[in-house]
Amino acid sequence: MRNKNIGMLSGIAVAIALLLGVGCKMMTPASDERSEGRVIDDRQITENVRRALDREPTYKFTDVNVNTFAGVVQLSGFVNIDAQKIRAQEIAQNVDGVKEVHNGLALKPLMAPTSRQNSEPQIYSEQPQSSEQPQSNAQQSQNQNQPSSETNTNAPNQNNPSQQ
Repeated sequence: MRNKNIGMLSGIAVAIALLLGVGCKMMTPASDERSEGRVIDDRQITENVRRALDREPTYKFTDVNVNTFAGVVQLSGFVNIDAQKIRAQEIAQNVDGVKEVHNGLALKPLMAPTSRQNSEPQIYSEQPQSSEQPQSNAQQSQNQNQPSSETNTNAPNQNNPSQQ
């Protein structure tokens, strides 16, 4: 009975050891040939480069992405001027553990203005172009209640019996 329990416990221990070994191997993607230690180091380098870029007092690097593989840092994204691109590379190169920097930063393209041109009339911004002065609401309602001085030539005239 005692031998059975020892055999069962040793079987369970072997199964747990196999599961742990497989579990650790599965934490790294199949296409990633780096060791777990290298993956951890690369993550740390990426974080350190990102922090160094964020601490830069002269430029903002909000549109810059940082990736690291085997100590090689890749910078990608957009910057405003060439000097900012060069500075990002200098910052990354000075971080501990960085072997090489691939600078894939691009300059942001110039943008055309998105607002309307001043030559186009804008709704509600100008007075009407007609020769008549705009009427107030009170004047408009007063005019609607008064009979029109114009006569309708197509309507039958009550004074002219020939049209009836």
